[in-house]
Amino acid sequence: MGTGRQLAFSNSGGHLVLILDTDVVYDSVLRAFVDWYIASNSPFGLQAIFGGIFPREVWSRIGGRRSLNTNEDVDMWIRLWRIGMIRWYPMAVGTNLKEPDAVRDTRDRKGRFDCFGANGICSRPKAPRESIFKR
Repeated sequence: MGTGRQLAFSNSGGHLVLILDTDVVYDSVLRAFVDWYIASNSPFGLQAIFGGIFPREVWSRIGGRRSLNTNEDVDMWIRLWRIGMIRWYPMAVGTNLKEPDAVRDTRDRKGRFDCFGANGICSRPKAPRESIFKR
């Protein structure tokens, strides 16, 4: 999977890289996730459950996906974490067809999450903030 995703990246030209899986059925949450990310003009990569979006510059900076036969995504996340350029969005943006019960449906939770705190872990915000992408 690492080689395939890196090949797709090399043949693309957009400013952002959207990672999706062929065994996931995506719904309107994905569109809202992408629209929100684009409107925010974030310098960070953002990983949700079953999908992620990354600035091309950040992807290139860490060398993209490596071909490891397994856990290429985790390898990339660790490299992004080391340079402080990944944030987490703990909500599923679709349903995995191979393992539909692998992740509890998080879309029924009330309130929004703050996924851009200093530690990169999402938490419920106490109050709305102007810019959640500040370092």
